[in-house]
Amino acid sequence: MTIRSGTRWRRGGGTLLAVGLAAALSVPSAEAGGPAGYLTPQAPFITLDPGLPSGASVTAIINSGDTGGALGSFVFEGLPDGIGIKPGAKKHTVDVYVAHEQSTVPFNFAQDFQDSSVSRLTLSTKKSNQGAVLSADEALSPDEGFLRFCSASMFGPSDGLDDYVFFTGEETSDVVGGIQRGFAVVLNTRTGENTAVPGMGRLNHENTVIVNGGWGGGDGPIVTLTTDDTFAAPSSQLYMYIAADQDAIFDDEGTMYAFRVTGVDGVPLADPTYPFNGANDYLDLAVGSAFQGEFIPVPEAIAKGDQTGLENWSNDNNVYQSIRLEDLTTDKKDDRVVYIADTGTTRVIPDTDTGRLKRGPSGTVGLADNGRIFKMVLNEDDPTVVDSLSILADGDAVGTDVYVPFTSPDNVDTSKKSLMVQEDTGDAVIWQYRFKQDSWRVVASVNDSSGESSGIVDASQWFGQGTWLLDVQGHGANVDEDITTIPGTLIKRESGQVMLLRIPGS
Repeated sequence: MTIRSGTRWRRGGGTLLAVGLAAALSVPSAEAGGPAGYLTPQAPFITLDPGLPSGASVTAIINSGDTGGALGSFVFEGLPDGIGIKPGAKKHTVDVYVAHEQSTVPFNFAQDFQDSSVSRLTLSTKKSNQGAVLSADEALSPDEGFLRFCSASMFGPSDGLDDYVFFTGEETSDVVGGIQRGFAVVLNTRTGENTAVPGMGRLNHENTVIVNGGWGGGDGPIVTLTTDDTFAAPSSQLYMYIAADQDAIFDDEGTMYAFRVTGVDGVPLADPTYPFNGANDYLDLAVGSAFQGEFIPVPEAIAKGDQTGLENWSNDNNVYQSIRLEDLTTDKKDDRVVYIADTGTTRVIPDTDTGRLKRGPSGTVGLADNGRIFKMVLNEDDPTVVDSLSILADGDAVGTDVYVPFTSPDNVDTSKKSLMVQEDTGDAVIWQYRFKQDSWRVVASVNDSSGESSGIVDASQWFGQGTWLLDVQGHGANVDEDITTIPGTLIKRESGQVMLLRIPGS
């Protein structure tokens, strides 16, 4: 494995946009869009690595707070995160769905103007105005009351569904109206129907993806994997949900499963349920080694109960303990291969009392500060059997062939040639892993110290080879603020931007 270090940049002043009211923005006029569609006049929130091949480019599409022109009265909301793409209704168009990670529940004396929503942007795929927004609207309203939508994925008929369905979820443990949140959410893009799916587990949902491994001869079932982006790291698990078809998902008639280790390097464990078996958590998996495992059924009452009950059940059943699982994606050449990001956290050490992990007191030297990318391979005959869980990349394994100097890997996606990994940290970097070359390199950096590189998705099917849609959350800047409605609480619309990134050969 080879790694080429990139350069990190930040724009002068340390902010992507001046903090202030919407009037401080350079809001595009109708003329900025015109008949060719709308492209924001704001500069891209990422800077390309100078070592990229000729033809690399980034196009800023839309910013939080943008309105007017081809957008009409639509206002693009703050904190864009997960992205999904489906064919548009007209030739040379695609519909792009963007989840917004907003919530009216106050956090640190600040809140958003509204709860989570999903924007729908119809983009041109023509070379003459590629990426331009032709129309925009709200596919899922904040009035539904969902909180903190995070990563997201789009799946359709080729994945065993009847329609294109946008999968997202609430990354929160907030209690509202006596109900703890943390629901997986599905949106039918044809009918507009949306619903929470309690049976997928009450947890901090990062993303849910369909693994189309051909089980059942290609006629079903629908197998999904869900990651737990816990706020109480290290206490994260990987879950599966199996349902007969699309209707069974929307009707919540599936079954939830949790991953547990059963063997190491082909040798079965004497007792997979024993917490001191040396193979039940993040730190037990060694570089160059591989775990085998199984997904065990989660009782329905536990799956649909609160987060504390699910966490306690996972510990009681020795479910594999990660630290803080983020995004995940399948391999475009072999859907049974899944890449999973764990962002890690500081001060993580073994807990000798429980056989699990814990976070030590301030000053503790941790063993998983920078995170990992895992590679999981599901069995070809049974999706609940895991043939292999291994380490593809590790930000803490200095001196090994899997060491990559990233920090807090978060959002990911693949093409047939590459795995893209975005960091969730200040001065965030976007990494590319090239499968054929077995090499890592930096391709771009967020040009703001408080910006977070967020959702990314392969767009090559529509925009040409080597293209990706992604967004950035500019946490250091608000495009709109209100400090008078609720005294002592800042109500805000944080900045963000959706971009089209082109990297030849990716």
